[in-house]
Amino acid sequence: MKQIFLKKTGVNVSALCLGCMFFGTPIPEETAYQLADHYFEAGGRLFDTANN
Repeated sequence: MKQIFLKKTGVNVSALCLGCMFFGTPIPEETAYQLADHYFEAGGRLFDTANN
């Protein structure tokens, strides 16, 4: 996955962000870990953890 360098922070992040807010019904914890693992294995390094 393409990485983007954030100059002011000196951090590389993935071009795609994984949103962690659920839509409707929350998913089971095991499924959430599987999704996060798959995203990380694909090169994802940016998680949106905002709660609203």
